[in-house]
Amino acid sequence: MKYRQSYYDNCGNCEFYEFSSGNSKGFCSWYGSYYYPDESCSHQRNISKPEGGCYITTITCNILGYSDDSPILNSLRGLRDNVMQKDEKYAKLLMIYDAVGPQIASTILEQYYEDKDKKIPLAIYNLYLVPAAKLYDNKQYEDSINKYIDMIEKLESIYKIDIHNIDVKDYDYTKGGHGKVYKLNK
Repeated sequence: MKYRQSYYDNCGNCEFYEFSSGNSKGFCSWYGSYYYPDESCSHQRNISKPEGGCYITTITCNILGYSDDSPILNSLRGLRDNVMQKDEKYAKLLMIYDAVGPQIASTILEQYYEDKDKKIPLAIYNLYLVPAAKLYDNKQYEDSINKYIDMIEKLESIYKIDIHNIDVKDYDYTKGGHGKVYKLNK
């Protein structure tokens, strides 16, 4: 992430800019020319920093460029709101998302800032998010949740995150799945 902090408001953070590495110039698809990552222009469209710990939104909106109200995100929110938050048996899954979500979101975005490589986010989107959303839309809730679990296990493997010792005590699962841990009011 060596370029991201110092070049956040410059070419290095523009969605039109493809940067390879080192001190070389990257390609600007807007102008069709090469620039250093610390240069700036009037057509720059910054890659937004994630506002929360939701790695699903980070992948979908911040990296792949879909709208925050895309059908896929709306279906996944439906899964969270209408199925998972309504049943205590999903408390651990929601807690995992909330406890490690910010770390995963940050890591995914930092990697993308560093190399502009969309392979992992695109694979997560196509292999897990789209199928989970379609399964939810077809009212196959358990299958959708199983696809979600497969994604969590894959992310645990990719990002070396231990999800097994997360404590759900005093966790308010009815508000879960937003990338922030909510505790029960006592």
